[in-house]
Amino acid sequence: MSRRRRWPFATPEALRYDPNAVLSAATSIRLGKLIEPLDIEYYEDPCWGNEAMARVRSKVDIPFATNMCVMDIDQLAQGIRMGSVDIILGDLHEWGGISNTKKLQATCEVFQLGFNLHSGGELGISTAAYLHIAASVPALPHALDSHRHQQAGDVVKDGVIGYTPAGTMRVPEGPGLGVELDPEKFALYADAHRREGDISIYAEDASKAGMPPVKSQW
Repeated sequence: MSRRRRWPFATPEALRYDPNAVLSAATSIRLGKLIEPLDIEYYEDPCWGNEAMARVRSKVDIPFATNMCVMDIDQLAQGIRMGSVDIILGDLHEWGGISNTKKLQATCEVFQLGFNLHSGGELGISTAAYLHIAASVPALPHALDSHRHQQAGDVVKDGVIGYTPAGTMRVPEGPGLGVELDPEKFALYADAHRREGDISIYAEDASKAGMPPVKSQW
């Protein structure tokens, strides 16, 4: 059986491992071989770039996912040609919006690559957009990444992003994305932004302020 078509459909107990591209290729191979018996759903961005990912993928029998080494159409062609990934994690912010993300999904379908959606800590508006994209995909075997339920607050009205008894999210209804802002919450967080400004997820590390990790290897 081809390694590129091995992954199972997602189950509630499925494990994923995401080093965020901080490992060297050699370490990615060593750890990958160790976790092979766990039959995890996918190994996400163990190392940086298509070259290293392809090298590791050839040695490790786990589906590879990425939102870091394939982030635009040109890199998608490179990743397909090099066999560096099995599942592309679309991100409507990185890919340039809903239309480009849909192009990515269609390309994955043509080349029999897996497709899922990445979460970068987005709030209600972007979550609504993701839910509409997911609802428009004929087959989406992997549970979506989402940090929505971990957020301390939001600017959309309560109930816009609703949960089902099974813990899944409902697609918002109504015009556009189906999103309605809460004026009081919007004013509260607008005031906080005026006082504190933009806060990077790497704000605790002054040397990385505003920058994603690049080529960190150990």
